[in-house]
Parts: sequence; C-alpha cells; structure tokens
Amino acid sequence: MTRVLVPLLAVAFLVGCDTTETAKRQPPKTVSHGRFIYLANRACRVAIHEMNAIKVPPAGQTLDPAARAFEKAYERLLATLHGLAPPPSQADTYRRMLDTATAQKLAFAKLFDAIAVAGRHVRAENALGRRADKLGAKANRLSERLGLTVCAKPW
Repeated sequence: MTRVLVPLLAVAFLVGCDTTETAKRQPPKTVSHGRFIYLANRACRVAIHEMNAIKVPPAGQTLDPAARAFEKAYERLLATLHGLAPPPSQADTYRRMLDTATAQKLAFAKLFDAIAVAGRHVRAENALGRRADKLGAKANRLSERLGLTVCAKPW
C-alpha cells in the first residue's frame, strides 16, 4: 500500500505545483511613445536584415530552406512585437497591425506549402501571393499610422 501511495502523492504534488504551464504571464509594460517606436523599429530592422540575408535558391531547386528561414525570421519579429505594449492611445491600431501581420504570416505559410507540394497549381499560388501582398500593404499602412517608419517600408 505504501509503495503505491508515495508515487500517487508525488504525482498529486507535482500536478498541484505546476508553475511552467499555468503560471500567468505578466502583460508587457506600457512604454512611452518614443520608446515604443524605437523598440518596434529596431525589431523590424533586425528582421529585415535577417530576411535580406536569406539566399534564394536558383530556379529548379527547392524553395523549402529559404521559405523556412523566412518564416522563422517573421515569427521572431512577431514574437518581439507581441512583447511590446504601446501607449493606450495607439493600442487599438497596434492590435490591428499585429492581427494583420499574423494573418500575413499564415498566408505566407500557405503559399510556401502550396509551392512545395503542388508546384504546378499556378492559379492557387498566385491567389495566395496576392493575399499575402494585400495583407502586407494593410500592415504597412497601419505601421505608418503608428509612426513605425522602418516597419512600414516594403521589404
């Protein structure tokens, strides 16, 4: 009986003391307008540098490594931007920009998957590309409205 009870108590203790999964994440600290613009532009500058360093393979070779590197750089940018808290007056516009940028990331992922799997469905690939472009233009307009000049530049 004791041999069974000790492991059960240990499991119950560990489940009750789970600090990694159930711990509440602290919301990001709201920063001043100037500091917010500086931090967001710096994150965009780093991401643009990473994306420009990606080597696009020549025609006939697979796009997969370059696409995955682009997705990773874009995800790091979004993670950094999600960690910022703009001044309250810009919170709504910033949330819409982040939502649009996240939708663009998903459109890029679908486009890269369509290219990797199909390879011959040009109409679907073009439609996904146009969707990603429209979302990018919308995110750029919202970035300009926020004053994020580096993030608003077309890459």
